[in-house]
Amino acid sequence: MKTAGVVLLLLSLGLSTVLAENVTCLKCDGHNADYCEGEEHKCPDDNLCMTISESIGLDINNGKPMRSVRKRCSNNLPCMANWYAYYNDTYFFQISSQCCKGNLCNNGTFQEMNKTAEKLGPKCPACYSTDTSKMCTPTSVTICRGETDQCATIRARIKTADGVEHGLTAQGCMSELACQYPDYSYMVGLNIYNLLEHVCYLPKPEPENGTESKATD
Repeated sequence: MKTAGVVLLLLSLGLSTVLAENVTCLKCDGHNADYCEGEEHKCPDDNLCMTISESIGLDINNGKPMRSVRKRCSNNLPCMANWYAYYNDTYFFQISSQCCKGNLCNNGTFQEMNKTAEKLGPKCPACYSTDTSKMCTPTSVTICRGETDQCATIRARIKTADGVEHGLTAQGCMSELACQYPDYSYMVGLNIYNLLEHVCYLPKPEPENGTESKATD
């Protein structure tokens, strides 16, 4: 019986070692690209391999969206997720992540996630500027995509991949996930190196037709 117990103990220890083995993932940054080769990188415990795709629309890029891809260890970031914020269809950012389990499993191309273009969310004040870090004044209203989206303001200093620094201020819509994770250090196409202000909020409900708010003394 003792022999059997020792054998079971050794098998258990061996199985634990296998289960605790850290995964190896590809790690790379591809600016203005849909793919990057990557180098092998050993991840911390309980990590998956991750591929992040981003699309950024800024007037500093002649109005053309910048697409970039990053491969890395998941490091507790949400998997199969979609962050986005937008002022309109020209000025926006969108980040999507995909995870996989197994050594070097993130060696393929990114499969674009389905995204809705429906306008189901709240109406938010909207403005955008890369000329200053002073908050812009809303000039229009944008309608958010999803029911869980929120109105947002962001004020930051950013650096593009070519090393040029800009101020960035914007008001518009932001997904619930982007509101929960304001650390955008996983972005490739631009670096938000100084986040000065980041606020998400739900707008006040609009008064129903035919009703007027009473003035208070």
